[in-house]
Amino acid sequence: MRFLSIFRMAKEYLLLGIIVVVFVSIGYFLIFKVMKKDSKKLSKRKFFVGALLLCYMVVVLGATMFSRPSFEISASSLHLFFSYKDAWNSFSKAAWRNIILNICMFIPLGFLLPLFSDKFKIWWKNYLVGLATTLIIELLQLVTHRGIFEIDDIINNFWGTMIGYGLIILVKDLFKRKDKRENSIWKKLSYQLPLLILIVTFSTIFIKYNSQEYGNLRENYIVKVKMSNVEVKLNTELKDTETTVSVYKLPVATQEETLRYAKNFFAKFGKEIDESRNDFYDETAIYYTTDGKDSIWIDYAGLAMYYSNHDYFQDEGKAGCSLDEIRVALKEYDIEIPSTVDFEDEGNGNYIITVNMYLEGDKLINGTLSCFYSKESKVKSVRNNINTYEKYKECTIISEQAAYEKIKEGKFKYPYNYDDVHTIDIESVELSYALDSKGFYQPVYDFKCKFNGEEGKIIIPAMKK
Repeated sequence: MRFLSIFRMAKEYLLLGIIVVVFVSIGYFLIFKVMKKDSKKLSKRKFFVGALLLCYMVVVLGATMFSRPSFEISASSLHLFFSYKDAWNSFSKAAWRNIILNICMFIPLGFLLPLFSDKFKIWWKNYLVGLATTLIIELLQLVTHRGIFEIDDIINNFWGTMIGYGLIILVKDLFKRKDKRENSIWKKLSYQLPLLILIVTFSTIFIKYNSQEYGNLRENYIVKVKMSNVEVKLNTELKDTETTVSVYKLPVATQEETLRYAKNFFAKFGKEIDESRNDFYDETAIYYTTDGKDSIWIDYAGLAMYYSNHDYFQDEGKAGCSLDEIRVALKEYDIEIPSTVDFEDEGNGNYIITVNMYLEGDKLINGTLSCFYSKESKVKSVRNNINTYEKYKECTIISEQAAYEKIKEGKFKYPYNYDDVHTIDIESVELSYALDSKGFYQPVYDFKCKFNGEEGKIIIPAMKK
């Protein structure tokens, strides 16, 4: 989720929070001021902080509960630091942003509680409220099937509470008279330990990542599969020798380069970009024509793209076209198709072109293109995921047998419940490639197998460390 989307969602629930505060305030004054005139007067400061806390809780509940769809079954993740390992493997901005937001979301709670009541100036009471609040929210998510009950969320929220408490203690100490300030520097620092630990942790993560040559693979395992009760059958022969293969690099475009690509693309049929509608995501840029009838989504990685004329759903497709005819039509949009491809006519003007690891000098071309070709001999839609990778260097890879040993040790990514696998039948293995988080096309072993009799595959990174 982008910061803009988060801001819009917060703004939406902030309005709801203000409405709730108004109604609660009216109820308070009616009940406690009219019916109980002798009740203790609530100070303006306490009322204001209480209103902020109430409004804040509405926003938090809205973001964690009401903004999420309901699932048929409850979902949970009880593996410690699962989200951190997942974020490390993908190293996507979105994954790290979600973790940081989960921490920041509870900073206001730890900050506001001591302002609301002196009781929460005591650290353990403040921490306890933060822990109880996040537990209640996670349990509500579990019961209502909205969101996922995650141990990591509890830790992140609790950490945010501790940071918020440390910040308010620091702020209050700065505004105290010198003779009333906390004299112990160690006590002051102890309240800032959660923030310092957070800064050191994330600094270490990002420094380590930026210092390594290659990126990380999503295909890396996060949690080891318990193999004690899993029967593994090998139905193919494996090589036990290491070898050397090429590593490739996928060029990554800048925002300006995607804009230039979109302008050139639309210019092919005499249209211009409506730059007021340009939309940019972490991995994709989106552009529209001035008449609003055409759009193009361009990935920064390799300039993979999806173009659509929004009227093409109403058009009749041109069936029975040859590969050469589609190749010529695509060339008008500067889309080059290699000489060796698989071509499929899906009917009604829909065609698929697949390139399987085609070598052209020091370049590797791989991927799939799908398009819709209208009866008027116009390409009305094209999704081009055929990428051209440039050779980077040679690397040594582990043997097939060594990769198989990793499977036997449970060091592979299993997409389902880790306790549900009982049998794994290995049918075949081949060397393939996977794109890492820095745009390198790394060699991996692709094991075709059956999990409990169902078709599947296991990807094992092949580069020798």
